[in-house]
Amino acid sequence: MLLVFSGALYGQGAGQPRIEKVSGDGQLVQYLWSFTQPLVVRVVNGSGQPVAGKQVTWSDIGGISYASDKVTATDANGFALLQWIPGGDFGLGVAYLSYTITATTDVGSVSFSAVSYPFQTGSFNPQPSVQFLKPGQGAGPIEGRVGDRLVDAVRVVVVTTGGPGVSPGLPIPGVGLTVTSANQDPASGPVAQCEGRTPLTGADGFATCDLLITGTVGNTELTINVGDMLTQTANLSVLPGSSSAVTIVQGNNQTGVPGQTLASPLVARVVNASGQPLVGSGVTWSVLSPGAVTLLNIVGTSDGAGLVSANVQLGQTPGTYQVRVTAGAGQATFNVTVQGGVAAQLSITTTTLPNGAVGVVYNRSLAVTGGTPPYTWSLAAGQLPAGLTLSPNGVISGTPSVTGASNITVQVQDGAGAVATRALSLAIGSGVIITTTSLPVAAPGVPYTHQLQATGGSPPYVWTHNPGTFVVRPLPPGLTLSQSGVLSGTPSQAGEWPFTVEARDAGGVVASQTLTLTVMVGGGSGGGGGTTLTIVTSSLPNASVGQAYAQTFSATGGTAPYTWSVMAGSLPGGMSLTPSGVLSGVPAAPGNYGFTVRVADSGSVVATRNYNLEVSGFVSLAITTGATLPNAVENISYLQALGATGGQPPYNWSVAGGTLPTGLTLTPTGLLSGTPAAATTSVFTLLVRDAAGVTAQRQFTLVVGTGITVTTPAVLPVGALGVPYQTALTASGGSGVYTWTVFSGSLPTGLALTPQGVVQGTPAVASVGAFVARVSDTSGLFRLATFSVEVSTQVVLPRAGIVAQLAAGGGWNTGLSLINPGTAGAQVTVRFVGQTGEPMALPVTVTVGGSAVTQVLSEVETALPANASLLIETMESGKDTVVGWADVRSTAPVSGFAIFRQQGADGRVSEGTSPVDARSPQQVLVPFDNASGFVTGVAVVNLATADATVTVIQRDDNGQEIARDTWTLLARGHTSFAVPVQYPLLSGRRGTLEIRSNQAAGVMALGLRFSPAATFTSIPVLVRP
Repeated sequence: MLLVFSGALYGQGAGQPRIEKVSGDGQLVQYLWSFTQPLVVRVVNGSGQPVAGKQVTWSDIGGISYASDKVTATDANGFALLQWIPGGDFGLGVAYLSYTITATTDVGSVSFSAVSYPFQTGSFNPQPSVQFLKPGQGAGPIEGRVGDRLVDAVRVVVVTTGGPGVSPGLPIPGVGLTVTSANQDPASGPVAQCEGRTPLTGADGFATCDLLITGTVGNTELTINVGDMLTQTANLSVLPGSSSAVTIVQGNNQTGVPGQTLASPLVARVVNASGQPLVGSGVTWSVLSPGAVTLLNIVGTSDGAGLVSANVQLGQTPGTYQVRVTAGAGQATFNVTVQGGVAAQLSITTTTLPNGAVGVVYNRSLAVTGGTPPYTWSLAAGQLPAGLTLSPNGVISGTPSVTGASNITVQVQDGAGAVATRALSLAIGSGVIITTTSLPVAAPGVPYTHQLQATGGSPPYVWTHNPGTFVVRPLPPGLTLSQSGVLSGTPSQAGEWPFTVEARDAGGVVASQTLTLTVMVGGGSGGGGGTTLTIVTSSLPNASVGQAYAQTFSATGGTAPYTWSVMAGSLPGGMSLTPSGVLSGVPAAPGNYGFTVRVADSGSVVATRNYNLEVSGFVSLAITTGATLPNAVENISYLQALGATGGQPPYNWSVAGGTLPTGLTLTPTGLLSGTPAAATTSVFTLLVRDAAGVTAQRQFTLVVGTGITVTTPAVLPVGALGVPYQTALTASGGSGVYTWTVFSGSLPTGLALTPQGVVQGTPAVASVGAFVARVSDTSGLFRLATFSVEVSTQVVLPRAGIVAQLAAGGGWNTGLSLINPGTAGAQVTVRFVGQTGEPMALPVTVTVGGSAVTQVLSEVETALPANASLLIETMESGKDTVVGWADVRSTAPVSGFAIFRQQGADGRVSEGTSPVDARSPQQVLVPFDNASGFVTGVAVVNLATADATVTVIQRDDNGQEIARDTWTLLARGHTSFAVPVQYPLLSGRRGTLEIRSNQAAGVMALGLRFSPAATFTSIPVLVRP
């Protein structure tokens, strides 16, 4: 499961963009292992929203191989990942290798730890030892309460197991410990995780987990994961308990008239002793003076952010009253005040509307006072300009399409049914609008500069000052206005200075605006600290109703520290500006909000700047990820981030219907990840829930394909020093032609991997080589696989041929005669191999040069001079028949044959012969004759060092296919059968068996035809062209 780490863990401010670790930390993997989990990071802004397109650069200490690009960019959900393979160099006495892998962006960096252990050679397994110390195996459940921090709840130790030059029990640092609860929905049960998410083993090899418990009362299973290598389960029982505290979030000290419903709800947060929000905690709301106020829309269970809320309708009796919210031992008290007198008369306070322009987005909120909320707006008379609409919450918005003036009457109705109207005029011009509506404060004797702004029309604009005709309004003394719209100079006189400016576009369209400049002592930008105090934040990003917003203002010059405040205008409801300059909150209503921000330094020097903050309307919660997910491949890591928009973040994801493919999981943050276990097509429904409890869902389809499967075992056949070597790597699945390359690691000196997947060459040094091979198909799909190959000083002779059937006992014996036809001596080895591919020991008599020796052997080694012969005869006399095959190897070509002897119950002996066969085809043809009382027997040998899938196609003597059969033959394995017994449809018939193997090393067969008199003859085996 993927877990998102808080950026605060890495010392980054909550208001700044940051990079977070998501998953992959602390892995403990085998050297050169190609199936490591990806390292995943996420970049978010100060509000926790994803940042797309952010460049991420990966680097490492320790020597890894990069299976994906070292420079990546975050996706639409802010995620970036690295596929990697552990590398480096294991020398004698090195127990493990450590790696530090760092993801760096321009907003910070995070580092991952990883550890690898040696590749296994021979029988010794160097995998480290993991001991689960706490809770112990079979221990009772871990018990706690919601909000608890259970210190040292889980403890493990990771040590070496020993090996060549390595002592057992040495501590291994840098291995991760994670604890994941089976339940991930805080509203339906307990949720638990380690504080810090993934603590790492220290220099002593120990890692401990302080368990943080959230969610609700109940039971859940915990999965304790050490390094993504070993897991253990434990049970968690969360008991009823008290929260530690309740804190006020908003709504305190509100005032209203009798009968009014207060504009802001009372909101509180339930937290534990560590100040962390408690999810699913029940609370009690109460009015300390019953009847004084009425509570509405009560939320009595804390949400994902620990929040509870209630609305307040004031009573008729003036006074200040208390509303209390209690959660366990914690409580908070709100004050609300009922003013004297009756409710103020409902009145629309908006008296004028700003002009609009064709093609320019227009957004203006109407204002009302008095009456009893909520308010509903409508158009009582007239028509809005084309392209504009009036929403029920009082926002005129849209994009005007034609010029002209409209006279309208707007109407508002309050919650008590009272109605108020207001006649308004709205002019839509040809496009030029002066957007500067207020000016920063100036100071006498202090240089002043401000750029006026306009939009629409046909730029460029020419700015002029209009002094007026009947009312003369000069520029403030000491200032001038340039044609480019720069108001500059040094004010010489304090006061309020109204004046009118005009902007004319290239088409001659003119817009005018009356501005007022306040010139006051202590205002404007001073020279404290030797430099001018200046606000450098030029504009604010747009906000959305119901979505968290955070933006930090910046200033330069003056003498720190700075103190920030709002000097004029008003912020959107639900937002505030802290003295440290952070504008944050959750906007409550759409609109264009203009205000002036003031900063003062420690010397009381002041600077100001005007801002407009556009708040768009509420966006419904919706899932943005398409219904068809990118395909997955079985046994290959899969990662897909799901996206949503609108509503009120953060979002919580869950499975609402259907079943995810086996091996995949969905995290609450919307990451679908894991390793699919099998090819399938899954249809399932996912649900996303926002912080307000609103949900959206979508049905998804995910296809898991077979991909490419490497079928060659990881340990390749042993090679011999100085002897030519060749073995083929094989794969299945995918499409088209495979291409093989060495991805990382190295082959023994003298060996190489061809693009066709053949490891070949003449080993020059005795060693063990470990490497990762990459096989790709025509479509670009690829798979990585780890192999090792040993080069031994012991000579491994090339194969001279095989005898596909040895039989001994039960009346059977086999004689094998070999001849060296060359002009020089040859070293010959004959190995007896059983049904399962293992060595088979038999009592045999070996005759060379007239000298005979009888022994129980599984292998015969001898030097065979030129033109000399070797005779090996099995001597088994037991009543049970032992069968297998003979593998003949020699430094020079040899030829020969096998003689099969069967003694019947009547004492008669029958014989048949079969040559030593040097062929290794993938397809052979064996004729059979089961007519007239005859029976054909067949033996089959798998020449490959991997299990083979064998297909037997049964044809009659007209060549027509009767049936086919498929079975598995073990590596170097052997089988034999009577044809009419194995395939009853072939009784009484003649025809052929076509035997196919999927292994490149090939297959060989042998046939014997038995007469009704129990005599037999060998049948030639053909190779299909």
